[in-house]
Amino acid sequence: MSVKEVRGLAMQTFWMLHRNIDRISAERDQRSALVQMQSQSTDGVKNLMEDLRKQMGTIIEFEETAPTKLDRKALHALDAIGDLTNNAYPG
Repeated sequence: MSVKEVRGLAMQTFWMLHRNIDRISAERDQRSALVQMQSQSTDGVKNLMEDLRKQMGTIIEFEETAPTKLDRKALHALDAIGDLTNNAYPG
């Protein structure tokens, strides 16, 4: 945020954002301490890695298949829909 934008905030909003910065910093510090403590033992590292994988979740899974062919008819249908919506309300 720029200084001008910060000055335009209501005081209550400014202090709420300020507290969030402190909260996020504390959360980061807590995680660092946890990682350091758990990295001292083999079981701790295994548990930490398992917990981190659960937190990350599955980002993306896919199976590689043969390249698919572009469906030109479907593409033109989508273009037609776009033309309808763009011209529905002439300026």
